Amino acid sequence: AKPSFTATLDLESQGSKLDGFMKVFLKDDDVYLEMLGSKQKMPLEDDETTDMLPIDLDKFQNYKVDKKEIKPFLKKASISNDTLNLELDPDEMNKAIQKQSTDALPRDDTYKKFNVVATIKDDFLTKIVLDFEGTQKDATTSEDQKVVGTITIEFTDINTKKALIFPDLSQFTESES
Repeated sequence: AKPSFTATLDLESQGSKLDGFMKVFLKDDDVYLEMLGSKQKMPLEDDETTDMLPIDLDKFQNYKVDKKEIKPFLKKASISNDTLNLELDPDEMNKAIQKQSTDALPRDDTYKKFNVVATIKDDFLTKIVLDFEGTQKDATTSEDQKVVGTITIEFTDINTKKALIFPDLSQFTESES
C-alpha cells in the first residue's frame, strides 16, 4: 500500500509560538506542503522533495537502528522504564556533518551538545525530543552565531486505523523544480 500521513508542525522561538507553522501531507506518492500561506504539491520521487525528506520509504517502514552505526556517536545511553536517553558525542556529530558538506550545500554547523530523549509505548516511538547547542555561520557576515534548540516530535494515533483527514488538496499548486 502507498504510505500516507499528515503532520502539523508548530514553531516556538524566544517565547513566541506559531501553531500550525507548517503542515505536511503524504498521499498517493505526492507530498503536499503548506507553510506561511503557500501551498505546494510535489511528487515524492522529485529531487527537491527527496532532498527535503531524505527517506527511503521502502526501508523506513521496517527500519531498525544498527548498533554498529550509532555506537561511534554515543557518549552515554540509558533506558529507564519507557524512556531512552542518548547523549551523542558532538565531535563525532561534527565529523559526520562535515562528510556531508559539499560546495553546493556547505555545512557550517558545529555542535557542542546533542541529546535525544525517546519515549516508547507498545514497541512504538511516541515522542522524540532533540536538544542541541552549537554554532552556525551567518550567511551574510560569515560570523559564528549561537544556535540553541529543542525539537519535539510526537506521534499520535499509532495503529488506530483512524482515517486520515486531508484538506482540499486541489488548492495546492505544483512545485517548480
